[in-house]
Amino acid sequence: MATKATLSVANEEFNVLEFTLTLEQKHDNQGQPASGVYLGDFALILEAGNELFFNWQTDQTRMEDGEITIFRTDQDSKFIGYSFEKAFVTSILESYYANDDLTNVYNQIGTVEDLGGVMLNAVMAGFNKQDVHTTNLLSQRNMVSEFQKRTGNAYCLFITFSCEKVTIRDVEQDNKWGTT
Repeated sequence: MATKATLSVANEEFNVLEFTLTLEQKHDNQGQPASGVYLGDFALILEAGNELFFNWQTDQTRMEDGEITIFRTDQDSKFIGYSFEKAFVTSILESYYANDDLTNVYNQIGTVEDLGGVMLNAVMAGFNKQDVHTTNLLSQRNMVSEFQKRTGNAYCLFITFSCEKVTIRDVEQDNKWGTT
């Protein structure tokens, strides 16, 4: 079992609080492969407060190489490694959620007071809820909010990035960008 994970990118190291990685393969209506395997996105929740990811995303030509390392519980040795090449940030969601476990029973919103939800609803009121980007934003926000409630971590950064190559353990996946 692992208790610690880090992201090393652009000569910096970050504590990874939670992450997922998707590999996908299209299939036909009988469930048989209809494409090669391709990498979806890495999705990470990190401690917030660093400008690197904002700078990385706003530079449309910037790509970075790096590694996510998960360490063993009983020692500080590597358990699993994920290295990636030519990654670019696809989304950023920075969130601050303060909850002092105080419930105002007189001005209660729903069954639990959750001002983050009220704020999100106000922000999202002008967006088209049928739009795939809006749906993804809502999904990401809900995931981060649930993480914050579950862990008590008030300030965190949710990022996704895609990359041309990834090595998971010792298996390399190449998305072969720029080739047909």
